[in-house]
Amino acid sequence: MNSDMKSEPRVRILQAAAELFARRGYGLVGVREIAGLAEVNVAMISYYFEGKIGILHTIIDTFFDLYFKLVEKEYDPEMTPEESIRHLVA
Repeated sequence: MNSDMKSEPRVRILQAAAELFARRGYGLVGVREIAGLAEVNVAMISYYFEGKIGILHTIIDTFFDLYFKLVEKEYDPEMTPEESIRHLVA
């Protein structure tokens, strides 16, 4: 993992899980593997999240929060829907 391991354990868990989920898929990753990469005790996952599914929900919520902030920031009421989409993906 390419992050500062001194960061908050919750953040390290999320970063490790996101990296592993992206690389291998949610179903093939276990909480022990996430804890190992995050360099935390497995119990920390239960402390911060409701297991692996709780981690996934947090990752998805964070992604959509950031995505909607970007869309809101880039929104131009003068653009057609097609122009708006082209602008966002450009």
